[in-house]
Amino acid sequence: MALAALAVAGALYRFQFLDSPGNGWPWLLVGLVLAALGQLGQQYPAPPLLPPPLPPSSGRRTLGAALALAGAALWAYATSRILHNWGAGFDAAWTGWVAATVLLAIGLDLAWGVWPRPGARQWRRGRCCWRSG
Repeated sequence: MALAALAVAGALYRFQFLDSPGNGWPWLLVGLVLAALGQLGQQYPAPPLLPPPLPPSSGRRTLGAALALAGAALWAYATSRILHNWGAGFDAAWTGWVAATVLLAIGLDLAWGVWPRPGARQWRRGRCCWRSG
């Protein structure tokens, strides 16, 4: 993970202080790949789900995949704008990146997320909270 952080720091240094910001993109890619490889064997402790998870429906998978695909396309469009015009493109691209991140997160969670079964209701019809008995 330290190598990934160094590669990303090198990319940011090239973006910030050197005249040709295009030289930092390979370092940024190397940093992202190293960070992803560093996360492969991680096992984080999590309590097991008590009810078995729901299988994803085809509609949920289709909607999630469509949202994720739209987010990926928006991400690519925003990145191409910044590559073509660094100065003016950055101001326009960061809003595209934020929107693309939201679309990707929601789409991937809908399509491949594991959702637990809904729990039993905690209230019943005809009973009120201020009456005793």
